Amino acid sequence: MHTLDVEEKEGVLCMLKTFASTLKEEYAQYVEETVKIVEPMLSFSADPKIRQVAASILPELLNCLNAATIPKESLVVAGKRFADALILAHNKDESVETKSIHMLALGKIYRTLGHFMTLAHTKALIAKILNYFKQSDEQLNMLREYDADREEEVQKAMQEEEELSLIHICRCRRYAVCRSRWSPYH
Repeated sequence: MHTLDVEEKEGVLCMLKTFASTLKEEYAQYVEETVKIVEPMLSFSADPKIRQVAASILPELLNCLNAATIPKESLVVAGKRFADALILAHNKDESVETKSIHMLALGKIYRTLGHFMTLAHTKALIAKILNYFKQSDEQLNMLREYDADREEEVQKAMQEEEELSLIHICRCRRYAVCRSRWSPYH
């Protein structure tokens, strides 16, 4: 659903991203206000492009905080918040393209935080990412099992239809006149 309102939101998010990436430490004072706008857009259902732009803004906001030389504890807290928001959005999103942008954004956040993060924070983030892949594999296996079951059902239904058709032809005495394969009168 790509309406004028959606295009306007996308444009505003792109402007915020441009400001954050260009102004760096000068934009740090607007990070909290921007996060309040961006986080809800991570789950914006009307258009995946908005979710993608929102996800790509978070690493830029973290870079703004990093450039502003805020205390490392505050930077880690912000990075953890952004990473958690991305993982949550990633788990809920169905668009493969959007999911890949979430993972790219997570990578950028980790690169920014890498030398500031404690071992406990790093382990927690790695555990979340590994858990995501485990859940993705489980969902993929469930889909494969469902597809295999569905394929078996379709094959069985087609075979039953063919058998009924052959039974009807054998019983039918009026081949040229009969219009229904399942005619109950034969």
